Amino acid sequence: MPGTLFNPESRAQAVQAAKFVSSLTVAQREGVFSSWKRQHGRQYAAGSPEHAQRFAAFQANLAEVARWNQRNDVSFWKGLNNYSDMTWAEFSSTVLMRNFPRGPPPGRAAARHRPGRRLAQAGVPVAFDWRARGKVPAVRYQGNCGSCWAFAAVSALEIKAAIDNTSLPTPDFSEQQVLDCAAPHGCLGGQPEDAFEYISEFFVSPEAALPYTATDNQTCPVWARGVGAVPKGSLTVEPSPGYTRLEPTADAVMIGLATMGPVVVAFAVDEDFMLYAGGIYPGTSCGNKLNHAMVIVGYSAAAGLPSGQSYYTFRNSWGQEWGESGYARVRIAPDGIGTCGMYSDLLLQPLRSARWTEWGRRPAAATLRPPSARVWTSPPSAAADDGGGQTTRRGEWTENALLGRQQAHGTLVWVGAGNGDDVAIQLIVDSLRSGDKDRFLGWGGLRGLASEFPFMLKTHELAAALQRYGEQQVAAGAASQAWRGFAEASRDRIFGALTGPKSKEIKAGAKRAAVAEGLM
Repeated sequence: MPGTLFNPESRAQAVQAAKFVSSLTVAQREGVFSSWKRQHGRQYAAGSPEHAQRFAAFQANLAEVARWNQRNDVSFWKGLNNYSDMTWAEFSSTVLMRNFPRGPPPGRAAARHRPGRRLAQAGVPVAFDWRARGKVPAVRYQGNCGSCWAFAAVSALEIKAAIDNTSLPTPDFSEQQVLDCAAPHGCLGGQPEDAFEYISEFFVSPEAALPYTATDNQTCPVWARGVGAVPKGSLTVEPSPGYTRLEPTADAVMIGLATMGPVVVAFAVDEDFMLYAGGIYPGTSCGNKLNHAMVIVGYSAAAGLPSGQSYYTFRNSWGQEWGESGYARVRIAPDGIGTCGMYSDLLLQPLRSARWTEWGRRPAAATLRPPSARVWTSPPSAAADDGGGQTTRRGEWTENALLGRQQAHGTLVWVGAGNGDDVAIQLIVDSLRSGDKDRFLGWGGLRGLASEFPFMLKTHELAAALQRYGEQQVAAGAASQAWRGFAEASRDRIFGALTGPKSKEIKAGAKRAAVAEGLM
């Protein structure tokens, strides 16, 4: 009986286990606790205050499971799991996030959802699950750390990478790297957006390079900030910021899931969900205070299902003994804020471009990188879309010594600067002098001018022209303003549109340089 008590796989098993628990004496419940401890590797000294505290919490959870599972008016059942020796207060302060600033969007009238109608129009099935296609890795266990935001983002990226790269095995990336490097709050919580932006700006390494420890007291490794060699098997994603936000509707979730990949969702967890063991979770008492993040990997919205029977399949990070082998079926709610506020924050990882790296590769000019400059690479397609780069979340440039990656077209390098504009300019000059002229294809916002000045497409020629023009102007003492204008164009993110206050000055400087070199 303890096996089905811990993880009932059906409503019938849950009811049977509930009746069994109701008949147990305190001594027999102590025996059930001992079985649970062995299964989960817990060791509490007999008679110690900790043992008494944990047994009290365990008994309370056991009693709640038995009480709930004897009800006839519920759509899901409860069970014991990895966290069953914790009170709800301990669980919510340790495992759930305390720093998740996003709240539900402004309320709007809930539309009547007709499962299958818009799905058919979009050409997607009324039931779908990425697990059936072998694209979802094993469920992970985040432990006693509010790191769900990192697990959700990394999980979505792993699944999407497996979907888009059918010849490669399902990857296993490092949640610990994201936890240590992507956001300041660590185990207190974060936003999946932070994880996606970090991975897009830098990379995510394999799990073996930085294994998960369920703690946030580690320092972000130097290599994880782009300095030095990148672990083999790491993944870089373009374009930035590495995610797409979905509209808050059931149809958007299902269409995005079936046509693109897994959807990262924020969720308001309550005590019922902590003990969830199976069935369709309706979320009638959870509210909308978001404190957890998960990944939607499937859905069932068949038009013929009874009301309340349509559901999403959530992939959680509480281990495989929680829920339905680590998953939960959650009711598909009408448009609005959704079940437990889940439509408040819906993210899709498009993974339009991704590359795996090799150990030890460094760009030739790595020693020339100044602390205030940021150097990275991206393919021409991404550069044409948005100018090839972006600022950090705080709007400032930071050092990023990502590996120079050889592509068929060579290496495209963009440089932007914060307080050290002149240093960044010198970096360009030195790179060109060092013989990288043929590989150095662009700088700052130059490619963003291509739509207005056709000569900008010849960025390798223009870079050399700007170098010579700048050197001439430096000698004459008049180059600083034009060069500084280019650096500020990158920092202010006016790629393409060039609507910033320096746009006229930048265009004028580029035109003078091109005319002087016979490019116009």
